[in-house]
Amino acid sequence: MVQQVSQTVIYPDSDGQPMAENTQQFQWIVVIKENLEILFANRPDVFVAGDLLWYPVEGDNKTRGNRLAEMNRKFKFYERYGVEEYYIYDPERLDLAGWLHRDGELAMIEEMSGWVSPRLQISFEFPSTGLELYYPDGRRFLTSVELHQQAEAAQRQAEAAQRQAEAAQRQAEAAQRQAQESEQLARRAEEELAAEKVRSQRLAEQLKRLGIDPDSQV
Repeated sequence: MVQQVSQTVIYPDSDGQPMAENTQQFQWIVVIKENLEILFANRPDVFVAGDLLWYPVEGDNKTRGNRLAEMNRKFKFYERYGVEEYYIYDPERLDLAGWLHRDGELAMIEEMSGWVSPRLQISFEFPSTGLELYYPDGRRFLTSVELHQQAEAAQRQAEAAQRQAEAAQRQAEAAQRQAQESEQLARRAEEELAAEKVRSQRLAEQLKRLGIDPDSQV
């Protein structure tokens, strides 16, 4: 009897090559990956990765592709395995190109500025300063530093609003105390006036008992 032993296929997650050729390319990889993670944060069925070896054929750990230079050399690899959208951006030369899978092949997108990804719904803008990416709601993709600065600004605004609210609360409390004090003063004045009327009435009665008319004029 021949016993068949199944072997587990190991899929390496690195080929030992650098993630990017320079810092600028690395920054773009990080910006795109992190902003896509934000965009799909509530989608458990979406996996966002960067600098990842991917294997289109299950059980085959030889057929793979990952790096930008490799993508350029093996364009047909992505076309063959049904990549829906394919974009190349060179931040040094300010060169942007994109392809969309149509009729079994990757067809070049004629105009990238203003292009909206059918799958991701993110938009591409390409002014003279370079690539800009936008969320479906129109917000621009931000770097980690910009996101941090934005969070700090929001925190400062929240703290300022809190201070304003506390100041308004103190003013309201002071106004309430002033109103209470004014009310107490008015009540005391009314009480003193009433007491003065009682004293005047008693004095008038005493004078009448003495035969003096308090209303008479001397």
